[in-house]
Amino acid sequence: MAPFEQTLFGQYMLGSAAGLVAVSCTHPMDLVKVRMQLAKKAAAATASSATTTARPLGVLGTAAQVVRTKGVFGLYNGLTAAYTRQVLYTGTRIAVYDALKGLLSSGDKQSSPSMAKKAIAAAVCGSVGAAVACPADVVMVRMQSNAYPYKNIADGLVQLTRTEGVARLWSGATPTMLRASLVAIGQLAVYDQTRDALIHAGYLKAGPAAYFVASMVAGFAATAFSNPVDVVKTRVMNGSSPDPVACVRDMMRNEGPMAFWKGFVPNWARQGPQTMITMVAYNILLDFVKGRSSAK
Repeated sequence: MAPFEQTLFGQYMLGSAAGLVAVSCTHPMDLVKVRMQLAKKAAAATASSATTTARPLGVLGTAAQVVRTKGVFGLYNGLTAAYTRQVLYTGTRIAVYDALKGLLSSGDKQSSPSMAKKAIAAAVCGSVGAAVACPADVVMVRMQSNAYPYKNIADGLVQLTRTEGVARLWSGATPTMLRASLVAIGQLAVYDQTRDALIHAGYLKAGPAAYFVASMVAGFAATAFSNPVDVVKTRVMNGSSPDPVACVRDMMRNEGPMAFWKGFVPNWARQGPQTMITMVAYNILLDFVKGRSSAK
């Protein structure tokens, strides 16, 4: 019988646990990112006013506005949905990624899969995880936007289904799955490649230090790969535009190409620590469980 940490269920549970730890720390930055991505250009928002000239709020300004209107706990709006999403998304992603890596490296078990194979495995597992977690993602984005009076994840799912239909639970599924593929390539494939390179070159030994450095590189890569798609995903899920193609067209026409980089700083400020905490926690949990298994 395979050890717990080598089973699909074991990897799913360890991945879910790591995701829960990470999102508990990074949720406020995710909320700020969503608020910034939903913000329209100041000129468009104030076109009907001749006396006011609003400026887009930055990271600190957006966070301060949330605290001023909702209190400190307003930064954790949508946390129940975020927890549900992590259990569905991160657990599925990590379990499927390890399984696909094993399949792709069969016949060559003495060496790690190539970067291209890791990227393919990551892209597939990202899409699968996003498809599974999409309903929780939709509710989370809406709760973070403060435009919907959902009390928690269950209330959000019930209200959304009742008023808009079951299909709306997967609104934005296409950009969500594309974004998840790009994020997974950064978070998993780049992480794997960087960690292995650091260890094999002798710069670091296998352990928390190698996990930390590799995860910070992976966090930047994940943000750089995915931010434009993330903006479109956020707007589609929030109901700003039901069609991803129309959303892209409207953004280019009304806001310009830089609109696709809205929220990059809070996204990176979240994605870096999110990746770091998730991957370090996952690998530490994995090492711990392996140690317990070998001690039996």
